[in-house]
Amino acid sequence: MPSDRPDPGIYGWELRRDWAAGLNGGLTRAGLDTIAPADAWFPYYGNQLVQAMGAQEALSRAARGPIDDPVEAAAPQADGTRRLYEQMIVEAASRAGLPAARPAGAEALGDVVQQGLSWLADTTDLDRLLIAAIFRDVAAYLDDERVREAVLERVLQTMPRTGRVVLVCHSLGTVVGMDLLTRLDPGCEVDLLVTAGSPLGLDTVQQRLLSGGPHRPDRVARWFNAWSPIDPVAIGCPLAGHWQGELTEVPVANPVSRAHNIDEYLAHPEVAHVVGAGIALTQPVQA
Repeated sequence: MPSDRPDPGIYGWELRRDWAAGLNGGLTRAGLDTIAPADAWFPYYGNQLVQAMGAQEALSRAARGPIDDPVEAAAPQADGTRRLYEQMIVEAASRAGLPAARPAGAEALGDVVQQGLSWLADTTDLDRLLIAAIFRDVAAYLDDERVREAVLERVLQTMPRTGRVVLVCHSLGTVVGMDLLTRLDPGCEVDLLVTAGSPLGLDTVQQRLLSGGPHRPDRVARWFNAWSPIDPVAIGCPLAGHWQGELTEVPVANPVSRAHNIDEYLAHPEVAHVVGAGIALTQPVQA
């Protein structure tokens, strides 16, 4: 690994290996050459995300007191972030078929959010706690500028300044990737953007992007999106009906218990083939 790439830490290296293992499985099925994990740029921002979220969350939790329910404890406690988190869950559940509800107050809204989490969990067979944690991180990134700036600064430190790249993003990383495209050095050419398990189909996410809405980034030559119908984070997909501009999309059948896992997305040959074809011409980057 070249010395100009920041060390992602032990957990970052584990994630890098998971990404590479999934992709290499898909590349093998697609009849393409595999990659070495160390050959991929991997901007791991997990530590920055947790640290930036920590101070405000600690103050909010202290004010609210102890929380016994682990799902409620996983939810953001800062008021603005909490509202965005609730809006995302209600929107995702509604898109997943939950009948519309009209909460009369804060307590009723809390009931609707819990009902939405249960609906998403029952519909997708993914754990309520995991769903809550993922939407919490997305809400914190979009609502708190300190969190957003800490994450983007970390990723920009890790990105190449020049050259042609493939940008592969997953989950919250697809939101970070969209913001990143507004700040990348002009010398960095994005030949291919790959998004997987993305919440970019939700209105509550699109409205808070640095690009100002669901507009296909001009600096991306090609955009490919993969989604699983049983992935609660990607419940707003396909994106074509929500985003302006050309993109290619494919639904994939991920295992029920691993519907949101990036290695499952990349293991599909139809996804890996797109990534591998880009790798053949460019230097891959993952966010």
